[in-house]
Parts: sequence; C-alpha cells; structure tokens
Amino acid sequence: MNNSAIGVYDSGFGGLSVWGELYRALPDESLTYLGDGKNCPYGSRPAGEVRRLADESVAALAGWGCKLVVVACNTATAAAIDFLREKYAPAMSQWELEAIGGQIGSDVPFCLRGGTVLAEGRGELLTDLPPLPECRFVICKPDFDLPTGPMFARLRFDESASPPDTDGMLRALEGGDLKGAAERVRNVFELALKPEEGREVAYIKEVLLRHGALAAAMSGSGPAVFGLFAPDAETAGAAAKLKRRYAQVFEAKPVRRLF
Repeated sequence: MNNSAIGVYDSGFGGLSVWGELYRALPDESLTYLGDGKNCPYGSRPAGEVRRLADESVAALAGWGCKLVVVACNTATAAAIDFLREKYAPAMSQWELEAIGGQIGSDVPFCLRGGTVLAEGRGELLTDLPPLPECRFVICKPDFDLPTGPMFARLRFDESASPPDTDGMLRALEGGDLKGAAERVRNVFELALKPEEGREVAYIKEVLLRHGALAAAMSGSGPAVFGLFAPDAETAGAAAKLKRRYAQVFEAKPVRRLF
C-alpha cells in the first residue's frame, strides 16, 4: 500500500471543501493542501500564466511526495488539466481519472471531462452530448453557501410541478438551437430555496434577463446563478450591475471537451 499523501491544489481556499470531501470519503489517507494565495484569483489571468502557476503548484506537491494530486480549481482545470495530465499522469486513462474523481465529489467527473454532457445518478454518470452552440455566460454567486447534501434533503417533489424537459433540451442541442436550449433551462433546486435565498436568486436572474440573457437559472444545487447569452450579446452591463452588489461575478464561455 502506498502511504504517501494525496495532494489537493487550488488557487485559494475554496478547495478546502474538496479536501473535506476527501477526508470523509478516504479517512485512512493522508492529505496535503496547497492554496496559491499569493497569486489568487486566477480568473483574470491569461491561460498560459494559469498553466505555469498550476504546473508550479503540482510540481511542489509532487516534490513533497504526494502520490496523487487533485486540482480543485475550476480555472486551473479549464486552462491546464490537459497539460498537467500529459506531464504527470500520461498513462492514466480518462475513465480512471473520472472514477477517482467520483469518489471525491459527484461533480468532479464532469469537471474533469468538460464539454456538454447529460449527468445522471449523483451527477457522476456522464453521457456526451452535442456541444452547446456558441454563447456566453455571466455567472454570479450571492454571498451565502448552499451545501449539496442539505439541498437534496430539502427537495420535496410536487406532482403538479412540471419536470425539466430533458428530451426537448437534447433535441435543441442536436439541432444546434441555442434559443431552443435556452427555453428549456430550469432548475428544480430553486423550489427548495428558503425565502431570503429565493429573493437573492430571483434578483440576480432579473438583472441577467433585463440585460439580455436568453435564460437565467441557479446552477446545480446553488447558489451561483448563470445567465445564458447569445454569442454576440453584450454581457458587460449585466456583470457591472451585479458587481455593485456581489463580490463573485464572472463572464465566461463554454468549455470544450478536455479529453
């Protein structure tokens, strides 16, 4: 048995939530955390610089004797995971990486794969779909947290509530129909929000829609909210409006398949 530590790397301290999941899932393993607070945040840095910073951090964890490194930073994953995998784990298949990731958290396999997928089970069962048509996003996280486990516990399915139109979403993706996909954006977790949480999410959605988003909804179990915009839409106004009230606001584009 290899008793070396598992390393967890993030640009700051957000990855401590991943560290906590690892601690619970793998109680017999030793864990080492590296937060690159000196260079945080990564979001505004060029991709090449993020790759360099990620390489330096992973190299440090490898130098400390870690047998495995979990990249818990979304920006570093998007910019550098191909490079890091080729350099440090060239023999490990995509499926092996996703299987390890699924033990850490339900959404980790998706973050490893990227692209547009149908997620089933806990979120770890992935089926590749046609890519989302070219578009842009504005993402805003309100100033509170919603842990996934408690959010699932809150869910009470109302038979009168219509379920998400998954089949219609699949048809829209197959046809490259961004408007059709936007019309089917829905998140049942919004039904589980407490009143004060719901007001914040509703305000963010209202700002995004007022500034031209084709659709807006909470992402996953929340509380981050995304607005889906046409590729030629102006997103700066929505981002600027939200930044007056919230610290974490991002403009983004879809990520291609990472493998």
